This record gives sequence, C-alpha cells and structure tokens, in this order.
Amino acid sequence: MLVILVSAALLATGLLASASLFPTRSALERALVALLFAHAAAIGLVEMLALFDAIARPGLVASAVVLAALTILGTGASAMTRARDDLGRLRALVVGASTSPTLAVSMLVALVVLTLASSAAWLLAPWAWESLAYHLPVSSDAIQSHTLREVPTHVVYARSYPHLGAVFLTAHRLALGDDALAETMQIPFVSLAVIAITLAARR
Repeated sequence: MLVILVSAALLATGLLASASLFPTRSALERALVALLFAHAAAIGLVEMLALFDAIARPGLVASAVVLAALTILGTGASAMTRARDDLGRLRALVVGASTSPTLAVSMLVALVVLTLASSAAWLLAPWAWESLAYHLPVSSDAIQSHTLREVPTHVVYARSYPHLGAVFLTAHRLALGDDALAETMQIPFVSLAVIAITLAARR
C-alpha cells in the first residue's frame, strides 16, 4: 500500500534528521522530534505541491520518497546507525512495558480503544461535531483543485482558522487513497502525545 510507503519515507526522514541534529539526546527524545519532523514534512510537501497546482497522490508519493532519499544522503552513515539503534531501544522499551502487569493492562485498554476508534472511522462518515469535520472543506477543496486557496464558501469558519491541520489531513487522505479511514489522521498525533507524556513522566 502506498500509505505505508509514504509513512515509512516520512518517518525515515524524521528519524534521520533527529539523529543527525540531536546526537546527544535520548532515543525517546529523538523519537518525539522525529515525529514532529515527519508531521512537518507532510505539511511541507503539500504546501510545495500547491505551488505547482500539483496536489495529487502521485506527487505526494514521489516527493516523500525523494525527500527521504535526500535525507539519507545528507545525514550520513552515523545518523543511520543512530536511528537504527534508536528503533531498537524503542522496541525494547515497548517490550519491557508489556511485561509490567500494570502497563500491560493499560496497553490492552489502549488497544481496545484504538480498535473501537478505527472501527468507527471505517463504518461512520464524519459528523459536524467531530474534530475532523471542520478540516474537511479546505482539504477537499485542495484535493479537487490541486492547490491551496481560499475556500469558495459562505461558511465563515472554513476561512477563519489556521489550516495546517487541514493541510496535514490532505497529505493523509492522499496517502490513504481512500476516505474510509480518513479519521485515522488523529493516530499520528496520539503517538506524539504518548511519547511527550512518557518523557514528562520520566522527568
């Protein structure tokens, strides 16, 4: 699936950039920065494609792969080794957490919640009261017009808030190629929150 390719390319970009720029930080801190970089890269690629009226799935996939390749070439072998070590440490952290009875129960509850949320995203269309819904006008217009512009609508709220969330949603929808799971856009932000809370708890 192309969504896996795009996600892998953006995560690789974030991991390598984080490993290169913050060599003395912990693996968890670099993981947080890597996710931030990956989110920013997704937004940046859509903004770049908009300059050429080229917001479309092939353009996003190609630009994400090119960005990852340039990051690999630009950061060097040491960043690659550090990023690989970070992935190993993060995996060990998750495995270690799963052996703790308390954390194992928490992870089970989180898995159930994630399953329910994914099922709801798959089965139900977004409603006006959902947090995703107000991003849809800008995102849908961008996908249809292949650029970012002021949405031609009389609905004031669609033109009165910062649109970076909508731009990220655009990247997410293009990568998926199917709006049935558009609401899974919120999962990357949950990952950011989990790592940030873990870091805060450790301090």
